[in-house]
Amino acid sequence: MKKRIAVIDIGSDDIKLNISERQNGKLRNVDTLVRGLSLGEDTFMTGKIPYETAERTARILNDFNRAISEYNVSETVAVATTAVREAANMPYLVEQLRIKTGIDINVIDSRREKILINKMVYGLLSEDMRSSALAVHLGGGTIGLSVFRDGAITDTLTIYTSALRLSKQFESHGTIDTLYYSDVIKEYLEGYLYEIEKFLELSPQNFVLTGSNVDIIAKMCGTDSSKNIDRKKFNDFYKSVKNDTPQQISEKYDIALESADVILSAIIILNRLLKYTLADRIFCPDTGIGESIAYNRLFPAESAEVDAHFCEFAVNSAKKISRKYLVNTSHADRVSTTALMIFDKLKKYHGLGSEERLLLHLSCILQNCGKFINVTMHQKHSYNIINGLNIVGIDDNQRRKLALIALYHNRPPYNAADVPPQDLVVISKLCVILMLANSINKSYTKGFEKTEAVIRGSKFTITVHTYKNIELEKWSFMKCEPFFREVYGLEAELKKRGVFQ
Repeated sequence: MKKRIAVIDIGSDDIKLNISERQNGKLRNVDTLVRGLSLGEDTFMTGKIPYETAERTARILNDFNRAISEYNVSETVAVATTAVREAANMPYLVEQLRIKTGIDINVIDSRREKILINKMVYGLLSEDMRSSALAVHLGGGTIGLSVFRDGAITDTLTIYTSALRLSKQFESHGTIDTLYYSDVIKEYLEGYLYEIEKFLELSPQNFVLTGSNVDIIAKMCGTDSSKNIDRKKFNDFYKSVKNDTPQQISEKYDIALESADVILSAIIILNRLLKYTLADRIFCPDTGIGESIAYNRLFPAESAEVDAHFCEFAVNSAKKISRKYLVNTSHADRVSTTALMIFDKLKKYHGLGSEERLLLHLSCILQNCGKFINVTMHQKHSYNIINGLNIVGIDDNQRRKLALIALYHNRPPYNAADVPPQDLVVISKLCVILMLANSINKSYTKGFEKTEAVIRGSKFTITVHTYKNIELEKWSFMKCEPFFREVYGLEAELKKRGVFQ
């Protein structure tokens, strides 16, 4: 029997169930169920999801449970995005739904949502499209922008607004004359869209669109295929509806009245974003969070290959940022090489995986970015800078851990109130590796011909091959050795060997 994965996506304007399986080397959609429920309307207007809406959500999830049981599903994954995440009563809501439905809901941050989408988009795009594209995800609560250049994702930006959020914000503060509605939204967006110009060095040749209401917009444009929307058709369509009322749009295109104002806002946003590109069409791949999660479970080897690419994107993004903050890149490269060598050698002792290895690598690159502001207490400045960065392929939780590693890269996080207890051990394991790597590369003016490590019994020995003295490095190494012994239960020593030995 084929393995089937069920993914429940609790979004801002609907709740979706995707049941998928692997067939002939491709992801096959077995069934999709969608139930309209605007959780975002409650969150964006009142700040909470009320009891009545929570009850409706539970009923929908139990309906999904019955459907899942009929399909012999191997695994069920449930995620929630902006509307649930931003609700003040989010923890209570998630717990109530778990008790009433038996479903554990993972509330993911906005960047994690966009990473999942981007991984599927990356796999679906041709090499030609990857060479120059702006990928836009119209989420229920946020808009995600990603720049593809020369086959890689080079920059990302999350705009904390959306068609649904805009329509509800304007609705809650009175109506706007429909004659000026599009102008008001465009003016409102300018403060957000100005950020795009900071990383769009050239106008991308292609435009990729995913997210809410894309299929409806494609049909409204009269396109023959939802995979492609002709730019001229879209522009003509935009001119024909930009001054319409939601009532007129609802009647003209036979869509629900409550959806019409949201779709109008989405069309205006899309029109504004399209102007940044040279694309003659809008490519709309049929993909979302459900497909991405299912693909990851059903195609582990292929997913690992995509993950490796995204690690490269993250490292390149961090290096680009480090140059902006005038980090000594040659020194950062030496520290990175040493730290990753130590990490790999200690794998049996730390039990960490590829995600933590990536965070260690990024911390080597960005730990000293705070010196751009002030050398004194630069680790605190690095912490603040990193917490505000958009690093390709890194979500909010990973970024927070990365900032903490930078904050404690030269001192143990003893009694650190800013380190969550559940993260303390992992942060400490990575911090002390970074400390050792920094100590071995204490001198900014010299490198070693070779650095290697070996574990014998309870002793971890790092040997550098050089003809230079290493007294400074030994002194620095011994300062952090006690913390290493606490974390790993191993003694550490630094030795020197001649270049030709």
